[in-house]
Amino acid sequence: MAYYPVMNATDTEDMFTLFRFVNTVASNLFFPIMLLVIFSITLIGSVLAGKPAYRGFVYASFVCAILSILLSLMNFMSKQYMYLSVLLVGIGLIWVRLAEAPS
Repeated sequence: MAYYPVMNATDTEDMFTLFRFVNTVASNLFFPIMLLVIFSITLIGSVLAGKPAYRGFVYASFVCAILSILLSLMNFMSKQYMYLSVLLVGIGLIWVRLAEAPS
């Protein structure tokens, strides 16, 4: 039988402990998946607002990069996800540069 960690009422002292428990139960994938959801919502929202796709991509990746840096500083997320989000910002900036280059 598999063991699932269960918290009682006195274990949830603050939000940090609660988020750490949720992340542990989800095999440290809770916050990367939340960042993916935030990325997709901001990308779709900015494209629907009339911005070009490359601007929406840079905006969404920048927001996720800032959040991933904060989450990795609090040890909620692995450093590789932080590096991936910073890499996405770089790719987005190259895309902006290529899209706005004179032809």
